[in-house]
Amino acid sequence: MIVFFAVELKLSIELDGGDHEDKAQKFSDNNKDLDLMSLGWTVLRYTNEEVFSFIEMVLNDIRGYIQRLREIKSLIKKKLNTFLEFNIPGVFEGTSNAIASLLRNAGDKKAQPDEGIMANTKQ
Repeated sequence: MIVFFAVELKLSIELDGGDHEDKAQKFSDNNKDLDLMSLGWTVLRYTNEEVFSFIEMVLNDIRGYIQRLREIKSLIKKKLNTFLEFNIPGVFEGTSNAIASLLRNAGDKKAQPDEGIMANTKQ
Protein backbone atom coordinates (compact mmCIF):
# COMPACT_ATOMS: atom_id res chain seq x y z
CA MET A 1 0.00 0.00 0.00
CA ILE A 2 1.14 3.55 -0.62
CA VAL A 3 1.88 5.01 2.79
CA PHE A 4 3.38 8.26 1.61
CA PHE A 5 3.49 10.21 -1.62
CA ALA A 6 4.96 13.57 -2.55
CA VAL A 7 3.25 14.93 -5.64
CA GLU A 8 5.79 17.72 -6.20
CA LEU A 9 8.65 15.19 -6.31
CA LYS A 10 6.58 12.39 -7.86
CA LEU A 11 7.75 10.08 -5.08
CA SER A 12 5.73 7.11 -3.81
CA ILE A 13 6.85 5.21 -0.71
CA GLU A 14 5.23 1.84 -0.10
CA LEU A 15 5.29 -0.42 2.92
CA ASP A 16 4.89 -4.11 2.12
CA GLY A 17 3.61 -6.63 4.63
CA GLY A 18 4.02 -10.39 4.47
CA ASP A 19 1.25 -10.76 1.90
CA HIS A 20 3.52 -9.10 -0.67
CA GLU A 21 5.52 -12.35 -0.95
CA ASP A 22 2.53 -13.96 -2.66
CA LYS A 23 3.07 -14.33 -6.45
CA ALA A 24 -0.24 -12.69 -7.33
CA GLN A 25 0.46 -9.77 -4.99
CA LYS A 26 3.99 -9.34 -6.39
CA PHE A 27 2.52 -9.27 -9.89
CA SER A 28 -0.01 -6.64 -8.82
CA ASP A 29 2.70 -4.58 -7.07
CA ASN A 30 4.92 -4.72 -10.17
CA ASN A 31 2.07 -3.55 -12.40
CA LYS A 32 1.27 -0.68 -10.04
CA ASP A 33 4.95 0.30 -9.92
CA LEU A 34 5.18 0.24 -13.72
CA ASP A 35 2.05 2.40 -14.00
CA LEU A 36 3.49 4.97 -11.60
CA MET A 37 6.93 4.91 -13.23
CA SER A 38 5.38 5.40 -16.67
CA LEU A 39 3.97 8.65 -15.26
CA GLY A 40 7.42 9.74 -14.08
CA TRP A 41 7.08 8.65 -10.45
CA THR A 42 9.85 7.12 -8.35
CA VAL A 43 8.58 4.18 -6.31
CA LEU A 44 10.34 3.09 -3.13
CA ARG A 45 9.29 -0.17 -1.48
CA TYR A 46 10.25 -1.33 1.99
CA THR A 47 9.18 -4.43 3.86
CA ASN A 48 7.73 -4.25 7.34
CA GLU A 49 10.87 -6.05 8.57
CA GLU A 50 13.15 -3.38 7.03
CA VAL A 51 11.14 -0.58 8.62
CA PHE A 52 10.93 -2.17 12.05
CA SER A 53 14.51 -3.51 12.15
CA PHE A 54 16.44 -0.91 10.17
CA ILE A 55 14.45 2.32 10.41
CA GLU A 56 17.54 4.56 10.24
CA MET A 57 18.68 2.85 7.04
CA VAL A 58 15.22 3.28 5.52
CA LEU A 59 15.02 6.95 6.55
CA ASN A 60 18.50 7.65 5.16
CA ASP A 61 17.56 5.95 1.91
CA ILE A 62 14.40 8.08 1.62
CA ARG A 63 16.36 11.27 2.45
CA GLY A 64 18.84 10.41 -0.28
CA TYR A 65 16.11 9.94 -2.86
CA ILE A 66 14.41 13.19 -1.86
CA GLN A 67 17.70 15.07 -2.20
CA ARG A 68 18.42 13.56 -5.63
CA LEU A 69 14.89 14.22 -6.89
CA ARG A 70 15.12 17.86 -5.76
CA GLU A 71 18.49 18.20 -7.51
CA ILE A 72 17.08 16.72 -10.72
CA LYS A 73 14.05 19.00 -10.56
CA SER A 74 16.33 22.01 -10.05
CA LEU A 75 18.52 21.04 -13.01
CA ILE A 76 15.49 20.61 -15.25
CA LYS A 77 14.17 24.01 -14.20
CA LYS A 78 17.57 25.64 -14.94
CA LYS A 79 17.75 23.97 -18.36
CA LEU A 80 14.21 25.11 -19.18
CA ASN A 81 14.97 28.67 -18.09
CA THR A 82 18.13 28.67 -20.23
CA PHE A 83 16.10 27.44 -23.18
CA LEU A 84 13.49 30.14 -22.67
CA GLU A 85 16.13 32.88 -22.45
CA PHE A 86 17.33 32.03 -25.95
CA ASN A 87 13.93 31.31 -27.44
CA ILE A 88 12.86 33.23 -30.51
CA PRO A 89 9.40 34.62 -29.63
CA GLY A 90 6.63 32.42 -31.00
CA VAL A 91 8.77 29.37 -31.80
CA PHE A 92 8.31 27.75 -28.40
CA GLU A 93 4.61 28.48 -28.43
CA GLY A 94 4.15 26.51 -31.66
CA THR A 95 6.25 23.63 -30.36
CA SER A 96 4.39 23.57 -27.05
CA ASN A 97 1.02 23.52 -28.81
CA ALA A 98 2.22 20.69 -31.07
CA ILE A 99 3.36 18.62 -28.06
CA ALA A 100 0.05 19.22 -26.27
CA SER A 101 -1.78 18.14 -29.41
CA LEU A 102 0.25 14.92 -29.60
CA LEU A 103 -0.52 14.17 -25.95
CA ARG A 104 -4.24 14.80 -26.50
CA ASN A 105 -4.20 12.46 -29.49
CA ALA A 106 -2.44 9.84 -27.35
CA GLY A 107 -5.32 9.91 -24.87
CA ASP A 108 -4.49 12.78 -22.49
CA LYS A 109 -7.57 14.85 -23.22
CA LYS A 110 -6.56 17.57 -20.74
CA ALA A 111 -3.04 18.16 -22.13
CA GLN A 112 -2.33 21.78 -22.89
CA PRO A 113 0.66 24.12 -22.91
CA ASP A 114 1.69 25.48 -19.52
CA GLU A 115 0.45 29.08 -19.45
CA GLY A 116 3.22 30.10 -17.03
CA ILE A 117 5.85 28.94 -19.48
CA MET A 118 4.00 30.49 -22.40
CA ALA A 119 3.95 33.86 -20.60
CA ASN A 120 7.75 33.73 -20.31
CA THR A 121 8.10 33.36 -24.08
CA LYS A 122 6.02 36.46 -24.88
CA GLN A 123 8.22 39.04 -23.21
